[in-house]
Amino acid sequence: MSGQRSSKRWGAVWFGILLVIVAASVIWCELELSCATRTFDKSSYGKPVLDEKLPPFFENLSEQKKQRATWAYAALAGLVAIAITKEKIIQVTWFRPAYVLLAAASVCLLESLQASEMFDRRLAYLLLQDSVLDSDVDGLSAVLWTQLNFLYVAVVALGLFVMSFVAAILLGKGTPIDKGGG
Repeated sequence: MSGQRSSKRWGAVWFGILLVIVAASVIWCELELSCATRTFDKSSYGKPVLDEKLPPFFENLSEQKKQRATWAYAALAGLVAIAITKEKIIQVTWFRPAYVLLAAASVCLLESLQASEMFDRRLAYLLLQDSVLDSDVDGLSAVLWTQLNFLYVAVVALGLFVMSFVAAILLGKGTPIDKGGG
């Protein structure tokens, strides 16, 4: 009976850690985004960017944003696949705490998609303006850098998750689940 209580206690501890990591990830990401977009609310300054340079420049930035958003969507789909199929393939009892890494990665990927949306909105706004100034371009670039940073953090968290899973298998801590056929 004490083993069950201990197991439940550890389950509650890991759930608490998960909540703290998710909350910390959300707070960090939102602070980063607010820093990147703080120029959006201020008056633009600097020299006007030449009109002939704007369309190719905006297309290049938009392409970068689309690639990063595609990677974020693909990684989120992979996270869902891992969460659904992992327990059906191999059971690793001590592996559950590694899901904290998946939570942090998920938050960063979702925030990356939010940065992508902010970029689109700001770009649409700038396209309606008579002229685009240096500070406007800096603001767009800051949002793209933030989106990229969120993807980097998510990739690191996912890499650590995968390495812990592979380590569990290599150390013989996993039990393959027998489906009983063949």
